[in-house]
Amino acid sequence: MTIEKRHDNCPTCDRMAREAERTAVELGRDSWVSEDGLSIDPRKHWAVYSREPSC
Repeated sequence: MTIEKRHDNCPTCDRMAREAERTAVELGRDSWVSEDGLSIDPRKHWAVYSREPSC
């Protein structure tokens, strides 16, 4: 499992990471991106969850 976040030690990015993992698991997906804010905003928060596919 890998979780990548935009900002370290950021409560919003931490929440996005939990949301991405939960959503991926609920939908049976191997990955999910959770984001908040405008794409041009440097304060935009995001997190990416990815899991190695099972063989």
